[in-house]
Amino acid sequence: MDFGFLVSGKPRVGIEVNFYTGSGSKPTEIKRSYADVNRHLDKVGAALVWITDGNGYLKMKRSLREAFEAHPNIYNFEMAKKHLKGDVLDLCLKNES
Repeated sequence: MDFGFLVSGKPRVGIEVNFYTGSGSKPTEIKRSYADVNRHLDKVGAALVWITDGNGYLKMKRSLREAFEAHPNIYNFEMAKKHLKGDVLDLCLKNES
């Protein structure tokens, strides 16, 4: 992960950020591997936030739709600018209880 948030010394949110200029197997494989990351974080009461964007997704609408279905906390750059701060605070508080 690129960033993480600890609350009371415990991991609560992990953030992964990437940008794809091209379509293909790399974004698709990353999407699949993050399902495993989600499972590991969930075991310790933490959430994965995935910020992903780029022109590569213009030709990968099916893969991107599948990513949104599999990962509840996925953002593109515009979504992150508008909602990430509040959503991460909410996740930290939710996972604290």
